[in-house]
Amino acid sequence: MWYQITLHELVIAIIIVFIMVMLMIITVLFYSLYQYRVLHNRQIWTSIIEDKISESIVSGHYAIADDHSFNSHLKEYAFRDLLLGLLVTSERKFSGSARQEISFLFHRFHLEHVAWQNLKKKKNHLVVAGIQELTAMGIAQALPKLISLLKHSDKLVYQEAQYGIVSFNGFEGL
Repeated sequence: MWYQITLHELVIAIIIVFIMVMLMIITVLFYSLYQYRVLHNRQIWTSIIEDKISESIVSGHYAIADDHSFNSHLKEYAFRDLLLGLLVTSERKFSGSARQEISFLFHRFHLEHVAWQNLKKKKNHLVVAGIQELTAMGIAQALPKLISLLKHSDKLVYQEAQYGIVSFNGFEGL
Protein backbone atom coordinates (compact mmCIF):
# COMPACT_ATOMS: atom_id res chain seq x y z
CA MET A 1 0.00 0.00 0.00
CA TRP A 2 1.92 2.88 -1.27
CA TYR A 3 0.67 6.35 -0.71
CA GLN A 4 1.38 8.65 -3.56
CA ILE A 5 2.06 12.28 -2.92
CA THR A 6 0.32 14.49 -5.36
CA LEU A 7 1.85 17.56 -6.84
CA HIS A 8 -0.68 19.70 -4.98
CA GLU A 9 0.36 18.24 -1.58
CA LEU A 10 4.03 18.70 -2.41
CA VAL A 11 3.49 22.38 -3.30
CA ILE A 12 1.56 22.95 -0.06
CA ALA A 13 4.35 21.29 1.97
CA ILE A 14 7.00 23.45 0.29
CA ILE A 15 4.95 26.59 0.92
CA ILE A 16 4.55 25.67 4.61
CA VAL A 17 8.29 25.06 4.98
CA PHE A 18 8.99 28.34 3.18
CA ILE A 19 6.64 30.23 5.51
CA MET A 20 8.26 28.65 8.58
CA VAL A 21 11.74 29.59 7.35
CA MET A 22 10.60 33.17 6.68
CA LEU A 23 9.09 33.41 10.17
CA MET A 24 12.34 32.19 11.68
CA ILE A 25 14.35 34.72 9.66
CA ILE A 26 12.04 37.55 10.71
CA THR A 27 12.29 36.46 14.36
CA VAL A 28 16.10 36.42 14.21
CA LEU A 29 16.15 39.85 12.56
CA PHE A 30 13.89 41.38 15.21
CA TYR A 31 15.93 39.79 18.01
CA SER A 32 19.16 41.09 16.44
CA LEU A 33 17.66 44.56 16.14
CA TYR A 34 16.61 44.45 19.79
CA GLN A 35 20.11 43.35 20.88
CA TYR A 36 21.67 46.10 18.78
CA ARG A 37 19.40 48.66 20.40
CA VAL A 38 20.31 47.43 23.88
CA LEU A 39 24.02 47.56 23.07
CA HIS A 40 23.70 51.01 21.50
CA ASN A 41 21.79 52.35 24.53
CA ARG A 42 24.39 50.84 26.86
CA GLN A 43 27.23 52.58 25.00
CA ILE A 44 25.45 55.93 25.03
CA TRP A 45 24.50 55.55 28.68
CA THR A 46 28.06 54.59 29.62
CA SER A 47 29.33 57.78 28.01
CA ILE A 48 26.71 59.89 29.80
CA ILE A 49 27.45 58.28 33.17
CA GLU A 50 31.21 58.56 32.79
CA ASP A 51 30.82 62.24 31.93
CA LYS A 52 28.65 62.78 35.01
CA ILE A 53 31.17 60.98 37.26
CA SER A 54 34.07 62.96 35.78
CA GLU A 55 32.19 66.23 36.18
CA SER A 56 31.44 65.39 39.78
CA ILE A 57 35.02 64.44 40.59
CA VAL A 58 36.55 67.47 38.89
CA SER A 59 34.03 70.14 39.84
CA GLY A 60 32.58 68.77 43.04
CA HIS A 61 28.99 67.88 43.76
CA TYR A 62 28.00 71.53 43.95
CA ALA A 63 28.73 71.98 40.26
CA ILE A 64 26.33 69.23 39.16
CA ALA A 65 23.18 70.93 38.01
CA ASP A 66 19.86 69.16 37.70
CA ASP A 67 20.21 67.51 34.34
CA HIS A 68 16.68 66.67 33.18
CA SER A 69 17.80 64.20 30.50
CA PHE A 70 19.98 62.39 33.04
CA ASN A 71 17.12 62.32 35.53
CA SER A 72 14.76 60.96 32.88
CA HIS A 73 17.22 58.13 32.21
CA LEU A 74 17.24 57.33 35.93
CA LYS A 75 13.66 56.09 35.64
CA GLU A 76 14.89 53.13 33.60
CA TYR A 77 16.08 50.12 35.59
CA ALA A 78 18.84 49.23 33.11
CA PHE A 79 20.27 52.75 33.33
CA ARG A 80 20.23 52.74 37.15
CA ASP A 81 21.87 49.32 37.18
CA LEU A 82 24.60 50.49 34.80
CA LEU A 83 25.08 53.68 36.83
CA LEU A 84 25.45 51.67 40.01
CA GLY A 85 27.96 49.31 38.42
CA LEU A 86 30.05 52.17 37.06
CA LEU A 87 29.97 53.96 40.41
CA VAL A 88 31.23 50.84 42.18
CA THR A 89 33.96 50.38 39.55
CA SER A 90 34.95 54.05 39.86
CA GLU A 91 34.93 53.87 43.64
CA ARG A 92 37.56 51.13 43.50
CA LYS A 93 39.81 53.26 41.28
CA PHE A 94 39.82 56.46 43.32
CA SER A 95 40.53 57.56 46.85
CA GLY A 96 40.14 60.70 48.94
CA SER A 97 37.80 63.41 47.75
CA ALA A 98 37.11 61.63 44.45
CA ARG A 99 35.79 58.64 46.38
CA GLN A 100 33.64 60.97 48.48
CA GLU A 101 32.17 62.51 45.33
CA ILE A 102 31.32 59.06 44.00
CA SER A 103 29.66 58.20 47.29
CA PHE A 104 27.74 61.48 47.07
CA LEU A 105 26.47 60.52 43.61
CA PHE A 106 25.40 57.13 44.98
CA HIS A 107 23.31 58.78 47.67
CA ARG A 108 22.11 61.68 45.50
CA PHE A 109 20.59 59.37 42.90
CA HIS A 110 19.07 57.10 45.60
CA LEU A 111 20.82 53.96 44.40
CA GLU A 112 20.95 52.35 47.83
CA HIS A 113 17.52 50.79 47.39
CA VAL A 114 18.65 49.20 44.09
CA ALA A 115 21.57 47.58 45.89
CA TRP A 116 19.26 46.35 48.67
CA GLN A 117 16.91 44.89 46.05
CA ASN A 118 19.82 42.96 44.54
CA LEU A 119 20.40 41.29 47.90
CA LYS A 120 16.82 39.97 47.81
CA LYS A 121 17.09 38.44 44.33
CA LYS A 122 17.10 34.70 43.72
CA LYS A 123 20.02 34.75 41.28
CA ASN A 124 23.33 34.43 43.09
CA HIS A 125 25.26 36.76 40.79
CA LEU A 126 22.79 39.55 41.59
CA VAL A 127 23.17 38.90 45.32
CA VAL A 128 26.95 39.11 44.91
CA ALA A 129 26.53 42.38 43.00
CA GLY A 130 24.35 43.75 45.80
CA ILE A 131 26.96 42.82 48.41
CA GLN A 132 29.69 44.49 46.35
CA GLU A 133 27.61 47.63 45.88
CA LEU A 134 26.71 48.03 49.54
CA THR A 135 30.24 47.24 50.66
CA ALA A 136 31.90 49.59 48.16
CA MET A 137 29.65 52.47 49.15
CA GLY A 138 30.19 51.84 52.86
CA ILE A 139 26.58 51.12 53.85
CA ALA A 140 27.17 49.84 57.39
CA GLN A 141 23.46 49.02 57.83
CA ALA A 142 24.10 46.04 55.51
CA LEU A 143 26.32 44.33 58.08
CA PRO A 144 23.54 42.21 59.69
CA LYS A 145 22.43 41.04 56.26
CA LEU A 146 26.03 40.21 55.34
CA ILE A 147 26.38 38.18 58.51
CA SER A 148 23.25 36.22 57.60
CA LEU A 149 24.70 35.55 54.14
CA LEU A 150 27.69 33.78 55.72
CA LYS A 151 25.41 30.72 55.84
CA HIS A 152 24.56 30.91 52.14
CA SER A 153 25.00 27.73 50.13
CA ASP A 154 26.65 29.42 47.14
CA LYS A 155 30.41 29.77 47.49
CA LEU A 156 30.64 33.15 45.72
CA VAL A 157 27.91 34.71 47.87
CA TYR A 158 29.60 33.35 50.99
CA GLN A 159 33.00 34.68 49.95
CA GLU A 160 31.66 38.10 49.00
CA ALA A 161 29.82 38.33 52.33
CA GLN A 162 33.09 37.50 54.09
CA TYR A 163 34.88 40.21 52.13
CA GLY A 164 32.14 42.69 53.04
CA ILE A 165 32.39 41.89 56.73
CA VAL A 166 36.17 42.15 56.63
CA SER A 167 35.99 45.52 54.90
CA PHE A 168 33.62 46.84 57.58
CA ASN A 169 34.98 45.22 60.75
CA GLY A 170 38.36 43.79 59.83
CA PHE A 171 39.17 40.16 60.50
CA GLU A 172 37.67 40.36 63.99
CA GLY A 173 34.26 40.54 62.32
CA LEU A 174 34.54 36.96 61.15
